[in-house]
Amino acid sequence: MNLTPELILPRHIPPARICARAREYLTAWAWGELRASCIQPHRRLVIRITPRWRLLSRDSGQRWHLMTHETYNTARRKK
Repeated sequence: MNLTPELILPRHIPPARICARAREYLTAWAWGELRASCIQPHRRLVIRITPRWRLLSRDSGQRWHLMTHETYNTARRKK
């Protein structure tokens, strides 16, 4: 049984260490070892990977989008 949620990568492939850390954080989140922040008012979840990279979920943690901080700032304001 796979407990890790789906990880969606951006069009430009991030460095391998960022992808590995994102998968590690998602596994920890799925096992309840890591908490995600909730963004109001849209109830989106975010996990900070590094100061430059974020994981954003728009569907309560089923799918996570790996994105840069600049893309994240734009995406978190969208409905």
